[in-house]
Amino acid sequence: MHYNRLRLSLTKDGALAGLIYINIAVFIFVGVYNAIFYLATDHTPLFFDKMLALSSDPTTAVKHPWTIITYMFYHLDFLHALFNLLVLYWFGVIFVDFFGNLKLTTMYIAGGISGGLFFLFAYNSLPVFYDEGTSILLGASAAIMAITFGSASFSPNHKIWLMFIGDVRLKYLAFAYLIIDLIQIPFGNAGGHIAHLGGAFVGALWGYTYRKNGKNILGWLESLLNSIKKISFKRKTLKVAYKNPQMQPHKRQNNKELDELLDKISQKGLDSLTEAEKQKLFKYKNDLNS
Repeated sequence: MHYNRLRLSLTKDGALAGLIYINIAVFIFVGVYNAIFYLATDHTPLFFDKMLALSSDPTTAVKHPWTIITYMFYHLDFLHALFNLLVLYWFGVIFVDFFGNLKLTTMYIAGGISGGLFFLFAYNSLPVFYDEGTSILLGASAAIMAITFGSASFSPNHKIWLMFIGDVRLKYLAFAYLIIDLIQIPFGNAGGHIAHLGGAFVGALWGYTYRKNGKNILGWLESLLNSIKKISFKRKTLKVAYKNPQMQPHKRQNNKELDELLDKISQKGLDSLTEAEKQKLFKYKNDLNS
């Protein structure tokens, strides 16, 4: 049953872990490259800013359309990356429990795109940015805001425990997160904070409509992401010798039922299980821990 113990962990947190690992991998690769380049040339390269970050210049953004996606995986500052990934993990766990892995990836991408569009619109329409020149957007904050507000809008009274504070409802935490972004706009990185608002907007809209009438306004993106998944992991068949052959059919049936439950959680979230299925999952979990 060690395989199922591992699979339970990977199924529940698979998409979340994947998003975190991609951000970490990009951060390490870019950081090491920049360090070597700096030591060899005495200046910092601008290559990754041009190829991964989203430019506020519409012409540049159109020439590099992929940056509306890549910017949300690109960090330069260690503390920025660390804070973003911690918040992504905290709220990502909640989101996966509500909705499953596919919707987490969908919300991350949608929030990042919305944040990028807000950033482009602000820099090219608001008077305060007329004399700012060209700026770039990078980091996962807008995508994380979408995940945060998607969870808070769907289940505003859901409580999480915070150190030194205690239980806090999601709606209050999300609201505080939003206020902090708003009041920081005049003090630097205004474009980044506006991008955060874009992520919050799409997350709040999605969560509210999903809670009110069950309508998934990002269903088209979810279907697109689901259709382009080409990587499948296949289990190798292992031959195991049992001392009691009569146990084999029972264990195979248990493994099959657990796999089906885990697949359902992965796609639709824990709340999609019936009470009978939750009891079965609880029984299997006890068996794993025994």
